[in-house]
Amino acid sequence: MPFLRFLLAFGSSCTLYSIAVAYAGSLSSSEDITPAIIAYLCIMTVLWSSWALFSRKMKKEKNQSQS
Repeated sequence: MPFLRFLLAFGSSCTLYSIAVAYAGSLSSSEDITPAIIAYLCIMTVLWSSWALFSRKMKKEKNQSQS
């Protein structure tokens, strides 16, 4: 992957993640941290699910190309 493409992908993903976390943090307070916890759980679920689907797809494509 070209370095410029990597920087663009990395920067955009970090920016979106930072915006989501900052928004969740702005909704929560020291007395009620529920929005931050819910946002954390949702973001981690999406990231892990995305990685699992991507990994499964790559394994499937690798197995098909070897056959």
